[in-house]
Amino acid sequence: LRRFPGLMDHLLHGLSSEGARAVRVKILTLLGILGALNPYAYHQMSLAHRRSEELQSDAQSAAALAPITVESSKNEYFELVAIQQLNELLKDQALRQHHRTALQTIGLVFAQLKARCVPYLSLLMPHLLDLARRSPRYCATCVTIVGSIALDARAHMIRFVPELTQLVLDYWDDATTVESILYLVE
Repeated sequence: LRRFPGLMDHLLHGLSSEGARAVRVKILTLLGILGALNPYAYHQMSLAHRRSEELQSDAQSAAALAPITVESSKNEYFELVAIQQLNELLKDQALRQHHRTALQTIGLVFAQLKARCVPYLSLLMPHLLDLARRSPRYCATCVTIVGSIALDARAHMIRFVPELTQLVLDYWDDATTVESILYLVE
């Protein structure tokens, strides 16, 4: 399965979609020959396979994903899943009534991660900065979160300096966000 990571998905799909009994029996026989799999290891391999396919098809979005490997700990897996889901919630305009709660949760997660937040910066920062730019209502919250992340990530934030500078320039005169902007600049 390591050499052919998509094999199990194809076999399971063939098993569920195939109408001919003889073909289904052959698939079941093949699954029996392969033997029992560790579900966690299989899940990790299929995630890695899906991610490698995403890398080939969409370089920009795949660059933002932190890879999950078989060696990753459960905590790293759960952190990544939580951040990815919060990120998806922030991207979905239909769920904008939940954006404030998602932002607060992101702030709490990154506060707990401290310096371990670095691998997740490229996944989350573009969307936080985009939300701050397109929605003045959430700008102060986003800037406060980015400021607290900057305290922990320090030099790793250098790649976001142009966007952060533009955000500061855009909202410098806004009385509702000036305190958050000062916190970020600090």
